[in-house]
Amino acid sequence: MHQPGKQHEVGWLWRNEVELAALVVIGVGAMALRVWPLGGYAHNYDEGIYWQCLRAMARGELPFRSVYSSQPQAYLLALLLPYLLLGQTLIAARVTMALYSLVALAGMYCAGKMLGGRWAGIGACALLAVQPLFLRQSYTVMAEMPALAFACVAVALAIAAGRHAGRWGYWLAVGSGVALAFGVLTKLLDVAAIAPVVASVVGSEIAARDGSARARARAMRGAMRRMALLGLGVVVGAAVVTAPYLSSLGAIFDQAVGLHLTAQNRLNRGIGFNLTLIIGTARMYGGYALAGMAGIAVALALWRRSGVVVVPVVWLVGSVAVVLHQQPLYDHHVVALTPPLALLAGLSLSLAWGAANGRAVAVGSRAAGGARASTGRPYAGWWRVMGRVALVTATLVMMEVTLAVSVQVDVRESQVAAVAISSAEQRIVETLDMKTTPGEYIVSDDQFTVGLANRDVPPELTDTSEGRIESGNLTSAALEAVILRDHVRAVYFGTGRFDLLPDFVGWVRAHFKEEISFGNGQRLYLTTG
Repeated sequence: MHQPGKQHEVGWLWRNEVELAALVVIGVGAMALRVWPLGGYAHNYDEGIYWQCLRAMARGELPFRSVYSSQPQAYLLALLLPYLLLGQTLIAARVTMALYSLVALAGMYCAGKMLGGRWAGIGACALLAVQPLFLRQSYTVMAEMPALAFACVAVALAIAAGRHAGRWGYWLAVGSGVALAFGVLTKLLDVAAIAPVVASVVGSEIAARDGSARARARAMRGAMRRMALLGLGVVVGAAVVTAPYLSSLGAIFDQAVGLHLTAQNRLNRGIGFNLTLIIGTARMYGGYALAGMAGIAVALALWRRSGVVVVPVVWLVGSVAVVLHQQPLYDHHVVALTPPLALLAGLSLSLAWGAANGRAVAVGSRAAGGARASTGRPYAGWWRVMGRVALVTATLVMMEVTLAVSVQVDVRESQVAAVAISSAEQRIVETLDMKTTPGEYIVSDDQFTVGLANRDVPPELTDTSEGRIESGNLTSAALEAVILRDHVRAVYFGTGRFDLLPDFVGWVRAHFKEEISFGNGQRLYLTTG
């Protein structure tokens, strides 16, 4: 008597167990790929900058007051607590990045599931987890990964807000606004997430149609209410991360915005260069296959006249526009394209299955049989069935190819990132350790190597990047003033960036009597004064 109910219950448990098992496999695999390179010493200049910022904050220095920060106010705050709790090491900072990548994957799964069902969510999550460029940022201490994590959460919450009526929908809209504010104030590239968040929060309400003018008016009021609460969330989020820096608002603008505006004018390579870089980065990091799956999703959506891809397409278009106009553009900025591409690619699974399932049912119906009789082609329905099967099969094969290509690149990149410190680098680290004392500042254009020696740079000089130097934000006079103020006894030239300031090079040679050369332009200047 109760057998149908039991069968339904078993089916529900089976579906959820399979879904949970798939997510566990993705999570374990994702962590394995991220743990492998955590202890490697592959040199990354930007990583050295942020590592030195965290070291300075751990000893009580504050960003935008003494610590120079080229990223908005939420970034270092988002890293500080995990960094302190996990041991205040480079590995602790990298683990923090890995944890944020898991947050991004959770947001991607939820967004995909709400838009296209559980397999779309699982597919999007799996594809993003192994996407090589996304993976590289998952163990590299840079601003992109926390920003993408907040963006994925903001979009997922916005989609949920648009699907829940009443109080739940309002709270979700506020949460989406908070996450969006955190994201933009972590990395300005997150402005690309604004459009999909707005479209998700208000789109479903505005699209509501039942022929009633009263219902349309009610839908519009609901959309505007959610939009207002989204704005409230943005204000709350911005206030939370800005509150510790109320006395440093001018410095925030100068360092996190003004520097980039100046660099954009002086180091502008043009949209053509950016487009070439995006294409080259996609080729190097397996982006073509992912873009191909995203294209399949868009084609299927157009064929079926489905609006399910609107949010990820809006997200992708915004991300492409932001990356194309980013000056100067580096390959790590291109990672902003991976979440919307992965979301679209995941939706291709549900769209292909929906097309096949819908057509197969129609073929088996009486109406379909009548159509076959009238056309005089008794096997036409079977050709349609075979076509739908081929569509699903082709989509699954494309996903397998994308995953295989991604994992192959992942292994290659992780092997490079996991390499031990070279003997040449070890010699420099040992020399810095021997020639200086703990707690003593070293002025350098290679903050990473200074960190490997367990030494610090002056907080104003955590960032000595080419952009800062060529924009005129960092001058020879400023470097000399810091050296004299802090009685710095060691200056290490490690990356060639200080060589862009010939006056400073001459000043160091005149004031620092001992020079130790390591080759390749790397040299250490010391003074006993």
